Amino acid sequence: GGLDMMDAVWGDHNAFSKWVLGWLNPVVVNSNDSLTLPPLSTNPSAVVLARDFNGTDYGQEFFIVQNRQQVANDSDFAGSGLLILHIDARRDCDGYTIFDNSYTEHKLVRVMEADGLEEIEKGKWGDAEDFYYSGNKDNFGISTFPNSDFYSGKSSFVSVKNISESKEQMTADFSVNPLNDLPSPEIISPAKGATDAGTTPEIKWNSVSGASGYEIEIHENQNTVYKSGAVQGTSFTMPSGKLQTNRVYTIWLKAKGDGTASSSSEWSKSYFSTGCGELPYFLSKTFFDPPCYTYYAGFAYHPPRGIFVRFGGNRSNETFEYDGNLWTKFSTIPAPEDRYYPALAYDPKNQKILLFGGYNYDTDEEYGDTWLYYPSTHSWQELNPPSSPPPSWAYRATTYYKRKVVVLHSPDGTWEWNGDTWTKTSTSGPKYYYGNLCYDANLQKVIYFGGFQYPGNVCKNETWIYDGANWQKISISNPPDKRCDAVLTFDTNTQKTILFGGSNEYYDLFTDLWEFDGNSWQQISFCGKPPQGYYDTLGAFDEKRKRLVLAKASSETSTYELVEKTTGCTIELNPTSLTFSSEGGNGSFSIITDENCEWTATSDSEWITISSPISGKGSSTVSFSVSSNSGEKRTGNILINEAQFEIIQEGQTISVLNVAELKDPYRIKITLSAPFFNEQTKVYIQKPNEPIIEWSNFKVKSPTLIVIKGGKSLKKAIKVPAGMKLQIKLNSDHSLTLEIVENRRN
Repeated sequence: GGLDMMDAVWGDHNAFSKWVLGWLNPVVVNSNDSLTLPPLSTNPSAVVLARDFNGTDYGQEFFIVQNRQQVANDSDFAGSGLLILHIDARRDCDGYTIFDNSYTEHKLVRVMEADGLEEIEKGKWGDAEDFYYSGNKDNFGISTFPNSDFYSGKSSFVSVKNISESKEQMTADFSVNPLNDLPSPEIISPAKGATDAGTTPEIKWNSVSGASGYEIEIHENQNTVYKSGAVQGTSFTMPSGKLQTNRVYTIWLKAKGDGTASSSSEWSKSYFSTGCGELPYFLSKTFFDPPCYTYYAGFAYHPPRGIFVRFGGNRSNETFEYDGNLWTKFSTIPAPEDRYYPALAYDPKNQKILLFGGYNYDTDEEYGDTWLYYPSTHSWQELNPPSSPPPSWAYRATTYYKRKVVVLHSPDGTWEWNGDTWTKTSTSGPKYYYGNLCYDANLQKVIYFGGFQYPGNVCKNETWIYDGANWQKISISNPPDKRCDAVLTFDTNTQKTILFGGSNEYYDLFTDLWEFDGNSWQQISFCGKPPQGYYDTLGAFDEKRKRLVLAKASSETSTYELVEKTTGCTIELNPTSLTFSSEGGNGSFSIITDENCEWTATSDSEWITISSPISGKGSSTVSFSVSSNSGEKRTGNILINEAQFEIIQEGQTISVLNVAELKDPYRIKITLSAPFFNEQTKVYIQKPNEPIIEWSNFKVKSPTLIVIKGGKSLKKAIKVPAGMKLQIKLNSDHSLTLEIVENRRN
């Protein structure tokens, strides 16, 4: 809005910028204080306050209050008074926050405009009415508009009252007083996913005890298109002229307390369309902490768990999982190195995610390594197969389900992974880069489309089919335009291969959608706004939730889903999984569906008992119990029609009964209290302050006994200074860490 020097328009640096630069130390309010603030431009000072704020780290969410007077660097400022900023610096991408305010739902810096018009949010300039002072607006807090709620919806407990008139020494009462958080209301209507709600839908919700009112926001993708202000009762009809037809919107709803006994709830969210009818529609889902933008990452779907795995891109070796509700980052050791273009696919034999190859920009190295990712433990394991494809960044991979292999293709040929080793099956086929391939379950063959021809420097629009032995280019009239980096995957709803997006050699970006029936391509009409074209939109089909999932590789925080009209009803579960200790316990999850959808709950494991209900109609909550587990870690499911709720239970706690050093030849014998070892067990040794190394010379004597061997080489490898600790990690599907206290041989 021009209210900062860095906007190259008006005034001095804001107080947050000065804090980050080390030019001021703000006063931190944790309870109640009456304070005087001099002008920021002549005497760097500010007040910082929020619930649970430690006062030392600006990489949090809080409010910062500053006195801006038209003196010194602020002599040409738009107005005078207290300027209140909402700061959210939690978003961390490789050590820095997003400083361009592109993250609209969690802006780094947001002006709390005193007049409540939110003109800056609409791309307009700040003005004199945005400042707080007696005679304009002299308070800011839980019940004002704008209010002091966090971006999540819940209250920050912040209040600034009794603000003086605008002058060089301004006074105000600052407070952070804890109140009771309210539960989130449940949105009843429009039904989640309703396709013909119209442009003036009536929004209904359940009553929340202790609420004095409610607030509604309507979002389209990352844009806020309507804010209701305070609403009474449990229904609200959208005014005309605010929504457009054939669009997809998300309802945000929260309960508001009276500001004395109770505060606010977190946002509830639901989505609907205003006239999509039978058309598939793109739904934009936003998250606080999705993957940071990394180009040319790997992306694959894991059917047993119903999750997506994303790895690498740019200079990253981060692993993310997406379950339809949240993105979660997992830090793993060991893990593949940073890389572009890793080829990822589901390994049907090992039931893990397979990774091969890629490219390291900093070292100009092409990789030829093979890894498995274990979603159950969020860990990577490097494999050493007897044969491997040559190192390359140009591979694309897919799962050939009928033959239970992974197909890996590059311009140099085609390889297959059978769960144990790689075999080269063909040197023919498309000789292109940046194409894509997928398995077509209807044709029971692999489809390849597009790609970049080099030399020649042109994108292609050829369609190829692979049957496990040979590639065949098929002649098709009116195919999609030539392109590279398109998303290609199999739609289990339509039983056809679908294609989305991509770009051509002129960097024209596509947002079109196509399907292939084995003989011809047909363009598909859709509703809503798709992800805007990008060179590397990641995508795969969610077989559990029956929709295409697209994750952009830009700074945009949305994940897009293509929702199709299917027979029967659509059911979503929240959460989609729970983890229990070996002692067991009770749990529950929500069923979110249309009010006319009938469902039945069934357990696939005898140790999981459904308490209530076992069947129903419309949205509901299912309760269950998990019995104790004296064995190894286990996984079971509750099925709601075809929707799957996963239950993970830890096994018996394993302790070390004995660690013995055997002298001739030198070896270490480790005895455990319960079975741990299996064919996937690996041993890693880590000396203090040194990298972890894999130790291959060991033998599993029994499920509870392992002997680490190596004679003099082992003795030398684990020699540590007296008083320090040596860590031995036994890594398999389960994970266990042992510590050997000081080596007495020193």
